Amino acid sequence: MNSKKNPLPPFEIANEEAQADWKPDQETFLINWMKEKVIAHGEGRVVGTFSKNEWLELRKDCYKKWGLKYSSKAFKNKFTGLKERFKEFKKLVEAASGLGWNPLLSTVEATDLWWNEYAK
Repeated sequence: MNSKKNPLPPFEIANEEAQADWKPDQETFLINWMKEKVIAHGEGRVVGTFSKNEWLELRKDCYKKWGLKYSSKAFKNKFTGLKERFKEFKKLVEAASGLGWNPLLSTVEATDLWWNEYAK
């Protein structure tokens, strides 16, 4: 998004987007960014939290990468939504018999019978 012909205005004066429209590559970037922060802090991090400075750093990183300035609230809402999706996924995998996890493909494995029953 950022080109030499049209440089981005400084983050501090750029306008925020009215609404965040998360693309898959942006979501992946966000997840990987958060994962790196958690790993970097190790066990000393309070689970499920990022500092105000970390949220600002993330916003600036995304702005540099895509030229999109989403609000702090948009990032926190996305974070909350990702946590909810993870909880639902985890509950599905752990609670349902007949399911397995393929670590090589990072996918859920189930029989056709299970999928047919689940889809009803």
